[in-house]
Amino acid sequence: MDKLALPNLESREYEHPFDRQALELVMQVPRFDDVARFFWNSGTEKYRRVTYLGSYIRVEQTAFPKLHAQLTESCATLAFDYIPKLYILPESRIKAEIAGVEDPLIIISTGAIESLADDELRFLLGRELASIKSGHLLYQSMASNLSKLIGVMGKNPLFKVVQFLLSDRILEWARYSKLTADRAGLLVAQNFHACITTMMKQAGLPNADFHRKDLVNGFLLQARDFQNLGLHEQSDKARKKLSENLQTPWTVDRAWQLLVFHENGEYKTLMEAHGQRVPVYVDSEDRTCLNITCGSKLLRTAKFCTGCGRKIWWTQGADMRVIG
Repeated sequence: MDKLALPNLESREYEHPFDRQALELVMQVPRFDDVARFFWNSGTEKYRRVTYLGSYIRVEQTAFPKLHAQLTESCATLAFDYIPKLYILPESRIKAEIAGVEDPLIIISTGAIESLADDELRFLLGRELASIKSGHLLYQSMASNLSKLIGVMGKNPLFKVVQFLLSDRILEWARYSKLTADRAGLLVAQNFHACITTMMKQAGLPNADFHRKDLVNGFLLQARDFQNLGLHEQSDKARKKLSENLQTPWTVDRAWQLLVFHENGEYKTLMEAHGQRVPVYVDSEDRTCLNITCGSKLLRTAKFCTGCGRKIWWTQGADMRVIG
């Protein structure tokens, strides 16, 4: 079944209320704008980006056509006007992340590529694209590099007073922002079952059981039991303590929150309000349809692919920026 594009979708429409509330608390930290500017000027984020550029394999359409096609279709679903670069992280865990603020890169692990089915990968990619779409990449970087952030703040006496307040609040927000990212992942994958199985695999589902469809209901029942613990009513300090040393914290809780979004009508409403057939990106020089099942050669004047029938977004440049 073809995916639907959501060309007029705004990130605030699928933003989780916990995410919004937590970010408001971050923004209320005294001198937050100064801290963010100081962190950006420290070069921490630029160093991280250079590390990825110099260490990991970049996904190109010629070398990894299927993975590249999944990325381009995910971008088209969320109506991106360019395609972020994708790099492969040599790690067995299922993982994806963003590096960079002004020109972000997406990093996906070998474990994710080897363990996830097509719609599961779209869910994972959609989650990272949501971080770009929200415009909160600098805050995400500050949360991901908390120890460096505290080190940067500690060097400036003006920030010492707020460093502990900010670190608590930005970690809390980073956790809740994942709930928004999960919603975006579902909007890209458009397959709730695949989203849940991705979370199960991240939570430790053994490879031998990947094919078992009967495990999803049990996982969602576990999520219901987790809700009964009342974690969201606990203090920030308690939640932070409970999250320590967890590689993928609160995956079960996130599954429940995504179930609520899917079942309460919000997901259906957004799909019905914005859904259109996904367009295809076509390079203006090469003129080949990048739909992996098509590959037709097209006239530059074409508005729809003669092979697969999809609307064409003509692109130019290394980042496949849309030109018309």
